[in-house]
Amino acid sequence: MNCNNNLIKEGNSMKKLGVIFGGMSTENKVSCVSGASVIKNLNKEKYEIYPIFIDENGKWFKIQMTKEGQIKIEEKAPIENVFEYLKQMDVIFPVLHGLYGEDGTIQGLFEISQIPYVGCGVLASSVGMDKLICKKVFSQIGLPQVDYTYTNKWEFNINKDQEL
Repeated sequence: MNCNNNLIKEGNSMKKLGVIFGGMSTENKVSCVSGASVIKNLNKEKYEIYPIFIDENGKWFKIQMTKEGQIKIEEKAPIENVFEYLKQMDVIFPVLHGLYGEDGTIQGLFEISQIPYVGCGVLASSVGMDKLICKKVFSQIGLPQVDYTYTNKWEFNINKDQEL
């Protein structure tokens, strides 16, 4: 659970839980499978679940669920005001993979909107997503690592004929 536990609204015994999946990354479909798995395994007696799908173009949708707790992505309704919709939730459970999900982007949106969420915060998400930065942070605190090399697209294109 994120450090923002103090933002979770108290009161109603059934917490409104928004589960966000899909997203604009190339891992959209994998995220949908993960989101369906999370929703299937949540305690339906403790949480009122609101499935939220983001398509590849960044459009947000409310998704219908069956009585058995299965999601129906084909049965969706656009969310007109995403911020207002999210603020109705007690907590958000992002199940987004890749860019805009695991990289601190969505976490930053939640932070500046003061919307409680589960998972790592902005810094941990962004550092963990950037493998080179993550290795540099690990080396600064003395964690042992295997040897590695790195490049970027620009350097690779200039030096692609050279051996490593």
